[in-house]
Amino acid sequence: MEEQILDSKSYHLLFIDDDRDFLYSLNLAIPQLLIPETNGVEIEPHFINDPKEALAFAQELTEEQEKIAVIVSDQQMPGMTGIELIENVNKMVPNAIKVLLTGYATLESAKYAINHKILDQYVSKPIEDFDSFAALLKNVIKTFHFRQGKEMAEQKIKQYVSELEQANAKITSMHLAAEKIAFLAQGFTKLDLDEVLDLIITRIPDVFKAKYSSLFLL
Repeated sequence: MEEQILDSKSYHLLFIDDDRDFLYSLNLAIPQLLIPETNGVEIEPHFINDPKEALAFAQELTEEQEKIAVIVSDQQMPGMTGIELIENVNKMVPNAIKVLLTGYATLESAKYAINHKILDQYVSKPIEDFDSFAALLKNVIKTFHFRQGKEMAEQKIKQYVSELEQANAKITSMHLAAEKIAFLAQGFTKLDLDEVLDLIITRIPDVFKAKYSSLFLL
């Protein structure tokens, strides 16, 4: 049985290609191949044939705090290359997995983008085996999920460290205040009520930087 590492989240997959027939083929094949093995995760694929529309849609999803897990873009598109699109998307969703669809003529550009950490991997076109392509998508979704879990764990650790630092700062402040009070009281030669009241009402508030002080006597 496949390990269930995905939880009940909703992940968006963006496919961008100016070839409408290719997008139509993806739309028919990919959802059916992905859904059976998503382990309860809702996968929402989107098929967009214009890179500028894709950028606007990614911005909209980001503003709505939706999770964009995977972005698959063709390299050769009018008005904007796939790498240019991915560079812009990286600014919005740096943790999303970026996959470039490229032919032999643009293979060097894909390798350059991977080496410079612009994208995660490339797939050669044309895609003839949709089963293999779907298997690749499943793996990159798991990679995205792993990144999400790692990021959440790091955030929790940072929060825990911050809380410890705040608690230590309070303890240190209390120790300093106690030392100051002890220093103020060390001059007492006897338990004189007036001196004690003066210490409590006028001097101890300064130690704690209090604006007001009150004393209740039983």
